Formats: sequence, C-alpha cells, structure tokens
Amino acid sequence: MHGQWTSRSRAATLPGGKSVKLGVIGCGKMAEAIIRGVIESGLHRSGEICGSDINRRKLGRLAKKTGILACSSNAEVILKSGVTVLAVKPQDISKVVSELRAAKARSRLVISIAAGVRICTIQQAIRNARVIRVMPNMPCLVGGGMSVFAAGSRATTADCRVAQRLFNCLGDVLQLSEKQLDAVTALSGSGPAFLAYCLDSMIDGAVREGLSRRIALKLATQTMFGTGKLLRELGTDPADLIAAVASAKGTTAAGLTVLESSCLRQALVRTIRAAAKRSRNLSGVGNP
Repeated sequence: MHGQWTSRSRAATLPGGKSVKLGVIGCGKMAEAIIRGVIESGLHRSGEICGSDINRRKLGRLAKKTGILACSSNAEVILKSGVTVLAVKPQDISKVVSELRAAKARSRLVISIAAGVRICTIQQAIRNARVIRVMPNMPCLVGGGMSVFAAGSRATTADCRVAQRLFNCLGDVLQLSEKQLDAVTALSGSGPAFLAYCLDSMIDGAVREGLSRRIALKLATQTMFGTGKLLRELGTDPADLIAAVASAKGTTAAGLTVLESSCLRQALVRTIRAAAKRSRNLSGVGNP
C-alpha cells in the first residue's frame, strides 16, 4: 500500500508522535518536484517528509510552500527518515556522505539522484547503506518524467518497490543495471535538451515561412507532444510512423530528403554517444 515501508525501512518517530517516512537532502528543483509529487499523489503527507539544504533560506521557503519539516542538518534528515533522497549536485556529494558517515547512519535506504555518482561511492562512504541510484529528467517537474533506477548490491526487492512508488509520482519508472545508466543519462536525461534543440530549429524554419514565433511554438510543442503520445499508446515504431506520414512526392517526403542529405541521423547518434561518454568520464568509468 502507498506510504507503508518494510520493517527494515520503518520511519522514525519524532516528538509528538510525528512519523517521518521520507527525507530529502538538497532543496533544488528536482527535490521540490519529488516532494510535490509525493504529496499530491497521496503517497505521503507533508508532515511525513523532512528536508535539509545548505541554503537555509531556500529550505525555509520550501518548507513554507509544502509544509515539510525543516531539519537543521543533513545528519538529522537521515537519522529521522525511513528513506533518504540525496538530491544534491554531484560536486557536493562527497561532503554530504561524509556528514552522513559521521552520523553513523547505518542500515538505511538511500536513494541518490546525483548525476554521475556511482552506487559504490555512496556504499563505501555509508556503511551498510542500501543504495539505489536514480536518473530522473526535467519533465519530472510537470509529472511527465522518465526516471530509471539501478539497485546496489545491498538493496532489497522491497527497496526497489519503494523507489518505484516514489518516482511513479513524477512519471514513468524503469529499473535497469547501473552499467546502462550512462546511455540512459544521454537519452532520457539529456534528451529533453536535444529534443528542444531540434524543436527550436523547426520553429525557426516556420518563422521564416511566415508564422509568428508564438504560433510556431504552439504548433511545434503540441506536435511533439502528440507524436510521443501516438508512438507510446499505439506502440508504433518511429520508422513506421515516418512511412505512414510520408506519402510519395508529398511535403513530408520533400523535408525528409533534406534531413537525410544533411546527415542529421548520424549527428544525433554522435550526440548520444558524446553525452554517454561524458557520463562515463564523470562517474570515473572508462569507455567500453
């Protein structure tokens, strides 16, 4: 059932009988999206969530907006919470896990969304922590995200269900092995920027053909949204959709001829490869 964990990840009880089931370290945009998604879905109430951030003012604003409990330190969050989400920047992860290690926070479920930070890095720093690494993406901010998670060696099946329920509040969720997360980072993590780049170019083309940018943006974004919905709901392969839209000697065929001659397909393949390579480098893993 929603909001119930296994005995191994039971929430701590605070003075006054309040139960904290979820703690979030870091209060940036993705952290706020997680908190709002969890509350709005009914998975947890605001009083069952606590958070911390190095920026006390930012933490205060988030606590006021969402009703979560503001903690004075990262150590307080992990000691009070049944499940802790690390939503900090990759460059800050070493400092944060050092604080958590000093707090002797053991046998806890720790879910990290720090890009490029490997599971072993956190497991080595927090003894006996059960670690799950998640790669969410920007559409999580509007409930249309794609989150992919990998479980560490100590994480249980029940822990994976916790991660699944948590990120289902933000969109779709998929479990893969950690070695696949570099490709995931390139495709669904960085993908929104790549798709927006292509969309922006199409909008520029439409503006040159006489549309206002406002109208072109509306047409382009709805077309992208509808195309994704069609592919997803009908289970259609992209190649089949291209063939269905492109009638012989028609307008789509004329445009596709330009795309093929400009080697866009190869450029996009190289784009994903470059992003995946950078992800491997950031996490300290060499090229395959």
